Amino acid sequence: MATEVCLIPSQALSHPSHSVGAKWKPKKKQMKGQTVSSLIPSQVQASSSHIEGSSMEATKSLSAQDDDSLPTSSPSSSGNPNGNDTGEVAIEHGESTRSNGIKNINKTKKKKSNSGKKNGKKGKNTKKNNNNNNSSPQIRRHGNFPDVFWRCVPMEHLRQHPNFVPLPLPESIDHIAELEDIRWFRQESWQWDAIHEGRCTTSQAVAALGFLEPKAGRILGVPRSFHRGGMGAYQRLRRPALRTLEEMNAVLCSQNHNASSGHQSTSSQQLQQQQEDSSIIWLPYRGGGGNTKNQFASRYCIPVDEDDRQQRRQEMKHQYHHSSNVLDYSVRMTWGNTQESTALLTALNYFVQQVGPDVKLCEIGMCGAGVQLEGSKLLLGATPDGVICHPGGRKEILEVKNHCPFFESGMRNNNNNRSQSRFAIRPGKLLASDGTKKAGVFPHYVPQLMMEMYCMGPECQSAIMVRQTATAGALIIRIYRDDEWIQEMLYWLQRFQSDYVDTGTPPPPNFFLVEPNNSSEEEETAGVGVDHNASRARYRKFLDWTIDLESKVDLLDHVPNNRIQRAHSATPGTLVDLFLD
Repeated sequence: MATEVCLIPSQALSHPSHSVGAKWKPKKKQMKGQTVSSLIPSQVQASSSHIEGSSMEATKSLSAQDDDSLPTSSPSSSGNPNGNDTGEVAIEHGESTRSNGIKNINKTKKKKSNSGKKNGKKGKNTKKNNNNNNSSPQIRRHGNFPDVFWRCVPMEHLRQHPNFVPLPLPESIDHIAELEDIRWFRQESWQWDAIHEGRCTTSQAVAALGFLEPKAGRILGVPRSFHRGGMGAYQRLRRPALRTLEEMNAVLCSQNHNASSGHQSTSSQQLQQQQEDSSIIWLPYRGGGGNTKNQFASRYCIPVDEDDRQQRRQEMKHQYHHSSNVLDYSVRMTWGNTQESTALLTALNYFVQQVGPDVKLCEIGMCGAGVQLEGSKLLLGATPDGVICHPGGRKEILEVKNHCPFFESGMRNNNNNRSQSRFAIRPGKLLASDGTKKAGVFPHYVPQLMMEMYCMGPECQSAIMVRQTATAGALIIRIYRDDEWIQEMLYWLQRFQSDYVDTGTPPPPNFFLVEPNNSSEEEETAGVGVDHNASRARYRKFLDWTIDLESKVDLLDHVPNNRIQRAHSATPGTLVDLFLD
C-alpha cells in the first residue's frame, strides 16, 4: 500500500524567488562569445564532447522574418522513403520563403484576375506553375556531418521566456525544509544526479517492470533497440541512497550553505538586469501572443549564424574521423537532448494559443521523494520535462520525445573509405496517410508518464506528451491518470525490489515470465512463497492492460513544421541545412 506524504510543498510551482530557503540569484547573461553547447546541460555535452555550439549574438528586432506569417503546407506531404521529398524540410526553414511567397501571392492574384474567371482550370495551373518557378531551393537529404544543434532554442534562452517559470540556480539553495523540496534542483545539476543513486526513477522503472526483456518486449511491441534487460536497474537500486532529510541537507546543500554565507538575496538591480536580458531574447507580438493572428507566445530574436555552423562543422569533422564507431549513437542521443527545449517551446506555444496568455510552463526537478511505500525499501523518483500550469490551477506534467531525423546509411569500400554519404534523413511520418493516428504513446512510455503523474501528486490527473520531428511536425498527445494501473505498477516494482535487489540475486532474462523448470536454484530462491503460474498470469494481464492504455489517449493536435518555433537564419532568404558539410 502506497501513501503520498508531503508531495506538494507550500511554495511548490510558485516563482523560485518566493521559495523558502532558496536564494534566487539570476545569472547575468553573456550573449557575445557564448556557445550553444554552453547552454546545454553538462550531461548532454558529455555524450557529444566534440559537438559544441557556437557564438550567438543577440538581436533586438526581427523586422523581415516574422515566423507567424509563414506559408502553410500539408504535413502529410513528407516522408518519401526514397529520400527525395524536401518540401516539408523547406517549410521548416520557412522564414526564407517569406519574401518569395509574397511575390508568388501577388503574381497569382494577377493571373487569376485575368484568366481565372474564364477558365478556372487554367487559372489553377497558372498558380501552381508560378509557385513552382519561385519555390525555395531543395534541402539535401544526405550528408556526412549532421547538425545536432539544428535551429535549436537552448534551455538557457527558454528560461527567459515570459511564460516560462525557471528553477533557481542550484548553488542558491542552501537548505531544504522537506523531502519534496529536492524538486528545486535543476536537471543539469550535480545534486540532481546524486539523488538518483539507489532510487527507482522512470528510466529504471521500465526495466524493473520487465518491459525491456525479450518476451515482454515482443508482447508490448517495444523496438529491439530498446531491449536492455533489468541488470542496469538492479545495479542502480543496490547502491546506497539519500533517504532522510538530514542526509539530503548534508550532501546536497552543505556546499551551497558555505558558499552563500555572507551573501544577500537578489537585489533589484540584478532582477532589472535579468529583465533586460530577457527582452533581448524574446519580444512581444503586436496585440500580444496567443491570439488567432500570432502562432507563438513571443518572438524569438536569436538567429542562426553561419560562423556558428562553421565552428560546429570543424568539430563534427574531427569527431567523424576520430570517433567513427560511436558517431551514430552519439548523434541520436545528442539530438534528443539538444532539441528538448525546442519541443518544450512547441507545447508552450500550443497551450498559450489554445488556452490563453496566462498559461505557464514551469521547470521542475525530481518529484516523489516524499512518497512512502509501506513495508518496502523501494524509493521512487520522477522528473518530468516540465509542468503546464493552467490559469484555473490545473497542472499537467509534460514529457517530450524528439525523433532524430538522421540515420546511418553510408557504406565502406575496400579502402575503408565511405563510398557515399554516411547519413540520410529518415521519412519521420507521425500520422498515417488517411489522417488516423499511427502511434500515440508507446507502451514502454506508459510507466514513465504514470509514474510522473503519481510522483507529482494526486492533483495531477493527466500528462502531455510531445513527439517532435525535424521533417513531419509534432504530435501533442494527452494521456489520463489511471490509479488502478499505477497500483499494479507499484506491485511489480516492489516485487523486483524484494525478489532481486533485497536478496542480492541478479534478475534472469525474462524475469516475471520465466518458467520454473527453466530457472536456476538462485532464481527460484528469489521468488520463495510465490505461485509462479499465478504470478505469470497476473503479469501477462498487466502487459495487456498496458497495451490497452496505449490506445486510450487524446491526440490534441498535429502541429505542422511552420508552427514549430525554431531559431531562424541570420541571413534573410537563406535556408538552414540539416547537414553541416
